[in-house]
Amino acid sequence: MTMAHESTDAKGPGIAAGKPTFIPPSRGVWMLDASHCERPRSTWGNAVFAGVYADGFRQGFARYGALLDTIEYAAIEGYPYTCVRPLGAPPDAKGPPPKWLFKLLLLFHPALRKRVARAKDVMEARSWREDIERFWRELPAEEARIAALAAEPIEQYDDDELVDHVQRAYQVTRERLLEHFRTAAASMVPVGDFLAHVVRWTGGPPAAGLAALRGHSAASVGGTRACEDAAAAIAADAEAAAILAGGEPAAAVLERLRARDGAVGHMMTRLLDRYGDVIVSGHDVAELRLREIPDLVVKTLRARSSATAQAHDARAAAERSAAELRAQVPEADRATFDALLAEARVAYPLRDARGGVDFWALGVMRRAMLEIGECAVRRGRLERIDDVFDCTQAELLALARGEAPPVELAQRARWRRTGKLEEAPPFLGGAPGEPPPPEWLPGGAARAAAALGVYLGLLWTEGEGGGRRDAPIRGLGASPGRRTGPARLIRSAADFERLQRGDILVAPITTPAYNVILPLLAGVVTDRGGLLSHPAIVSREYGFPGVVGAKDATARIPDGALVEIDGDAGTVKVLK
Repeated sequence: MTMAHESTDAKGPGIAAGKPTFIPPSRGVWMLDASHCERPRSTWGNAVFAGVYADGFRQGFARYGALLDTIEYAAIEGYPYTCVRPLGAPPDAKGPPPKWLFKLLLLFHPALRKRVARAKDVMEARSWREDIERFWRELPAEEARIAALAAEPIEQYDDDELVDHVQRAYQVTRERLLEHFRTAAASMVPVGDFLAHVVRWTGGPPAAGLAALRGHSAASVGGTRACEDAAAAIAADAEAAAILAGGEPAAAVLERLRARDGAVGHMMTRLLDRYGDVIVSGHDVAELRLREIPDLVVKTLRARSSATAQAHDARAAAERSAAELRAQVPEADRATFDALLAEARVAYPLRDARGGVDFWALGVMRRAMLEIGECAVRRGRLERIDDVFDCTQAELLALARGEAPPVELAQRARWRRTGKLEEAPPFLGGAPGEPPPPEWLPGGAARAAAALGVYLGLLWTEGEGGGRRDAPIRGLGASPGRRTGPARLIRSAADFERLQRGDILVAPITTPAYNVILPLLAGVVTDRGGLLSHPAIVSREYGFPGVVGAKDATARIPDGALVEIDGDAGTVKVLK
C-alpha cells in the first residue's frame, strides 16, 4: 500500500505552550472549511484528506476545462483549510490580472489555451453524463466491496489479520475520497449551468431555480427513507410494534426487530446493514456511526411508525416551480430551458450519492480503528480507545502490531476533543479575490466558468446575520413554509438523543449523516451553509422549512425556546 501522498507531519497542533498559532503552510489565501467541521479534525482524517484532496480536484478541473489547477488542503492546528490555486497564477495571487493581460494569456499560454478548448468540448458533449453514468453503473460493486469489509469478523482476527484488514479498508476509503473530489465538477457544472441561465432569462436570483430540482436527490435522504420503510413495516406488525414500544435497551430492540421474519426483519436488516456503519455526526473518522447511537434510531422509528404519512410531494412541487420558471423564459429559449433542467436533475443527486458511499467507507474504517483501540487499551498502550483516531496510518498499523504509540498521541487527541471552531480564523494569508469574470472568456469556457461560479456561490454564500438581539434571526430561505415549535440546539451527536418529534433543529451546520433525525423535525436552522449546502438540500427534499447561513442562530436561540421559522423570508423569531 502506497503512502506517498500522506502528510508526514504528525506532530499535531502546536499547542504545547498554550494558545495555538495559525501559520499557513505556504503563500496564498487559506480558507477555513467551516462547513465540514465543528472542531479540529483527527490526525488520521487530516492525513488522508491531505493525500487525496489536491490530486482529486486537479484531475477533475483538467477534465472539465476549469481555469484552476487545484484546491489544496492543509491541517492548520488540526483544522481543515483549503487554498484555491488558479492555473498558471503565482501562489500569492489575489484576483485576476488586468483584462488585457488575461486576454493575452488566453491566447498564448499553452495550458490556458488547452483548458479553454476542453471547456468548449465539455459543454458541447455534456461530458458529465459519462461520469454520472459510470458512478451509477459502478455503485453496486462499490457498495458490495464496502459491505464485504463491514461483514468481516475483525474482533476474531489476530494482529496480522487485523493489519491486513486495516490496509484494505484504508485503500477503499482513500479511493472513495479521491473519486469524490475528482468528480465534484460533474454535479457542479450542469446544475450551475441551469441556474446561471435562469438568472439571465428571468432576472431573478439563481436560488429560484433550485425549487425546480426538489425531489430529484433521493440520495440526500436515503438513510431516512430506509428508516421510513422500516417504521412502516413495524406499524403493520403488532408484535413488532410492541417490541419497539417496550422498555428493553435500544440495542436489544433493534436486534430483536432485525431477527423477525417477514417485512420487518427485511427492512431492519436493510437499514442496519447499509446504514449502520455510516458516519452520522460529521465528516471525520472520529465521529459516530449510526449503530453507535441506537437510542436515537429507536426514537426515530417510534416517531415514524406512529405518524401519519407525509403529504409533501417534492416532485410535484418541483414541477409546479419549473412551470412557473418556464413561463418567465423567452419563448424562443424554452426548449433550451427544458434541456438544461433535464441535465441539472440528472446531476443534482450525484454529490450526496457519492457522499453516502464515502461516509460508509469511512465508517468501516472507524470500526477497524476502534478494534485496534480496544486491543491497545487492553495491552496498556492507550488510556482511551478514541485516542486511536489521532494516529497516522503508519502509526495505526504499528499500534495494531502491538507497538507503542507516539508519545504525543494523547495530546493530539485532547486537542481534537476540546478545540473550538471559534478559535480558528476564517482566512489566513489575506482575503480571497474574485475570479476572472466569465465574460472575459470565449464561448464554452465562459459558460463553464459561470456555471461553477454560480454553484460555488450557492454552496458558500451565507446570510448576513448579526442583527439586534431582539430582532428576528436572518439567514437564507432554503425551503419554503412556516412552522412553530421548540428549538433544539444540537452541537454534536451527543445531543441527538434530546431531539423530540416536532422540534426545530438549530445547529452550526448539518452533514449528510444527520439524515437519520429528519423524521423527527419540523424545521432546520443553521449558522453556516449556502443554498446548496446539505441542510438546504434536505429541507427542500423533505418538505419542511429551512433557514441556513444565519451566522449567529446557535448563539441567539436558547435550547427549548419556542420559535417560528419562516423558510420563505429566511427568518427565525424567538417567541418565548
